[in-house]
Amino acid sequence: MTNGPCNLLKARIRNVGEWKAVLNAIGDIVEDAMFIVNDDGITFRGMDPSHVALLDVTFLKSSFDVLESKTSFFGIRVDDFKTVMNTVSNDEVVEMIINDQGIMKISITGTLPSIVKYSSSTFCRLYSIPSTVNMSFTV
Repeated sequence: MTNGPCNLLKARIRNVGEWKAVLNAIGDIVEDAMFIVNDDGITFRGMDPSHVALLDVTFLKSSFDVLESKTSFFGIRVDDFKTVMNTVSNDEVVEMIINDQGIMKISITGTLPSIVKYSSSTFCRLYSIPSTVNMSFTV
């Protein structure tokens, strides 16, 4: 008997407007974004190619309806993620699930429920952080 894929991240987001604003800011400085997931929440820290602008944003665990994760990080193409998030109205709920095979599934619950799936090769890259590594950021 084979076990199916394990979820490395499950996040339910109600603060859609904040995510849209952050994605717009991230998209202004980079094309691909790396997010760190840990017990504190989901963090992005990035600098534009000319090293003029630094953006450091953390969505704390308390800002999610649900945040279940293993310590890891994932990369996304910002424009693709913005395209998905721009289809969501601010009163809808977004659920992101990333499994250990690098598949991100985005479910949108609202007036018209829908599910969008992306494979790691086109949208999301997933990396595991060894359990012996301690990562912390001071904001």
